[in-house]
Amino acid sequence: MKTKMNSLSLHRLTPILLMFAVLAFEMSTDIYVSSLPEMGHFFHVPDATVQTTVSVYLLGFALLGLIAGPLSDSIGRRPVILGSVSIFALGSISCWFAPTMMSLTAARFAQGIGAGMTMVVSTAILKDIYDEKNFSRILSTMGMVIALSPMVAPIIGGKIADIWGWKSCFFTIALVASIIWFAIVVCLRESLSPEHRATHHSRFSGRLLLETYGQLLKRREIVIFALISAITYGGLWAWIVEAPFYMINVLEIKSVDYGYYAAVGPGAYIFGTFLNRRCVIFYGIERMLAGGLCLMILGAGLALVATFYWPFSLVALYISFSIYAIGLAPVFANAVTKAVSVIPSERGGASALLNTLEMGISALCAVLVGFLSNGTLVPCTAMMLAGSILCAMMFVSTAKYIPESKALSTPSEG
Repeated sequence: MKTKMNSLSLHRLTPILLMFAVLAFEMSTDIYVSSLPEMGHFFHVPDATVQTTVSVYLLGFALLGLIAGPLSDSIGRRPVILGSVSIFALGSISCWFAPTMMSLTAARFAQGIGAGMTMVVSTAILKDIYDEKNFSRILSTMGMVIALSPMVAPIIGGKIADIWGWKSCFFTIALVASIIWFAIVVCLRESLSPEHRATHHSRFSGRLLLETYGQLLKRREIVIFALISAITYGGLWAWIVEAPFYMINVLEIKSVDYGYYAAVGPGAYIFGTFLNRRCVIFYGIERMLAGGLCLMILGAGLALVATFYWPFSLVALYISFSIYAIGLAPVFANAVTKAVSVIPSERGGASALLNTLEMGISALCAVLVGFLSNGTLVPCTAMMLAGSILCAMMFVSTAKYIPESKALSTPSEG
């Protein structure tokens, strides 16, 4: 009885703790996004150079997760997540003290490494605990709270930067990361039992790493759902990177006030997570994913039209982006659920593959939208629409060989 009660407490506490960890990582970009133009003036560099602090973070996010996932499959989740949060905290402190644009960029890369490793292991931990539908619901709940970051963090960051300067934003993140590290030490328990670890059969090595990804890449359905999530994420980051410059430089919104306008999209996303949490139990993973993709295509299409015909209308831009954001929620929750529906000893690797694709494609989109930037929102809205259509096409292709009732069913937890 005592063991069951401890297990129940773990299940209840773990998503909350991981939610705050991921929230801190989301805030690490959102909190200073309204200061991006000011940072360019501070370091005397062009806007495109400042935007690299976002893209290198995403690149760092993508890389080390490839090792962190299989490593957590081998030695357990807890030691890996403790190490990764430590890296993130040290990267945040380095951002705070960075004297040059180059050092700030390097520190942001370190932040991304720590954040990416933690995200990979967090996803694996949750999949250790929950089945498919409940995992989707937990992701929606976490997404609902995490979506508060782009709503609240730019406002908080704008106020902090206005009073103490933009570097103080990174001090805030470093402080939060340190608190989370101590909370993990005290509260988080191991979720992967020794008998389910990859090293139960073989020692962790480079060969095991290659074998893990080799097996995952052979499973077309895993790759497709990971790509759907990744391309969707890339479209979102294209908007995140470009929108502040357009709103502040073209529409002349004050940096300190930008956070209030940026909160509209996350508010719509929260509504989408609420819908997915309520409806996925009744309609299933596949139908909710399809509905989300349809909303994304509609919203991105309207946003592209708005950039041509009503470029100065905040109402037109944000209504269309809100439709897109509502669709994002069921796509993220359910594509991720499908992408990590593997046996326990492969979940870290599947989560790492998902993370690498998400962040790698997002970094590419961030760089591409900066390169194509022409003072309008056309490049980012066009990328959002093209990505949504491509994701829908890939999703339709899965129906040719994955029966809906049996598609990627979660193995017995043993």
